[in-house]
Amino acid sequence: MSKSANGAQERLSSVMVGVDFSDSSRLAFDRACDVAALNEALMVIVHVLPSAPMSIHGVQPVLSAPDLSGRIRELAEQKLVEFEESAASRGVSARTVLTLGTPGPALSEMARDEGVDCLVVGSRGLTGVKHLVLGSTAEHAVRNAPCPVLAIHPDDGGSLVEPKTAIVPIELHGDPSEAGRRIHQLLGNRVDALKVLLLYCDHVPVILQPWLVDLGIERVGLEEIRSRVAETVAPAVASLGALGFEVETLVEEGEPASVISELARTRKADLIAMQTHARTGTAHWLLGSTTERVVQHAGCAVLALHEGTGEPAA
Repeated sequence: MSKSANGAQERLSSVMVGVDFSDSSRLAFDRACDVAALNEALMVIVHVLPSAPMSIHGVQPVLSAPDLSGRIRELAEQKLVEFEESAASRGVSARTVLTLGTPGPALSEMARDEGVDCLVVGSRGLTGVKHLVLGSTAEHAVRNAPCPVLAIHPDDGGSLVEPKTAIVPIELHGDPSEAGRRIHQLLGNRVDALKVLLLYCDHVPVILQPWLVDLGIERVGLEEIRSRVAETVAPAVASLGALGFEVETLVEEGEPASVISELARTRKADLIAMQTHARTGTAHWLLGSTTERVVQHAGCAVLALHEGTGEPAA
């Protein structure tokens, strides 16, 4: 990270973007160019080739399936050159990397090795069986990358060049000021007209609902929750206001990922900035990750920030 000319604002020094040459990764590349240009940052363009031999079976009149790895590598190198030239045409200094492995782990490891300030990845928006089988490079990066991850949904209709609305989901024990600072760092002087929606979701997970009485937990009314939230986030609202943001605080009932995604649609959000939580194993299987579900479903860019020290939520 670097300081701006007046020394007041930290800026991104380097941005990494993973590309697989699909439509979603081209959109991610476009958004990465926007971020790099706004910060005058170096962009590292990475494509990950499978480490196993690639071939096509059952195609006539081919009698034996050839190993296509060499030819695909040549084509990937050509496409990376095209991406680098495209970045240069937008005033962005870039270099390319072609590596072998599995995209999610490879990108996270490379982001760590390169020490980049932000990793940009495309999300395919897969759900159901396709998501179960194919998984998601974006979700792996959200859990494991050592830096903030900007996930771009294929239906992203927002703008990082002229952003109007950003959503910051909050919890009563958290501090949304950090998300605000990260937004300011990401978008620089483009935040002048940006409205930040601090969103608190009142929700008890289904698996806990039958136990509330036995645990002695009494649910309070929505108005009391709104009062508590307003009091708790007042210092953060002042901090965000000092950064130049217009701030609105919202309290909604419902499952967080659904509420956040729906609000993003209705308010035509350009960006969602949210903390990830270090759930692993059974806890992750039962509760999942709100951030990962938002990455799947929200039709705008999602900036995932690792909780606490910035270490990945593996």
